[in-house]
Amino acid sequence: MHCEICHRSSDDAQYFEKHHLFPGKHRRISQDRRDDTIDVCRDCGDQIHLMFDNTELRTDLDSLETLREAMSGFAKWVSNRPLERRVSMKKKKRKL
Repeated sequence: MHCEICHRSSDDAQYFEKHHLFPGKHRRISQDRRDDTIDVCRDCGDQIHLMFDNTELRTDLDSLETLREAMSGFAKWVSNRPLERRVSMKKKKRKL
C-alpha cells in the first residue's frame, strides 16, 4: 500500500487507513460521494483532521488534488520519516 498524500509505502496495512473525501453523515450525499475514499498513512490521516474540520473537507478539499495541495508542506516533511514511528502533532486549524 501507499499513502496518496505523502507517497510513503509499506506492505504492512496497519500503517494505513481510508480517508473519506466527503466526510460526515449527510442524507443529501449521493452514495458515490459517501464511498469516495483514498488510502492515507496514519500520520497524514491524523494531520488532515487536525488541520481541517469536516465542513472545510466537504466544501473546499473534497478531491485528492485539492487535499494534496493543502497538505503539500506536511507531506514533504513527513515523507522523510519512517512509517513505523508516529510523528508528534499539535492541533492547529488552518484557514483557507
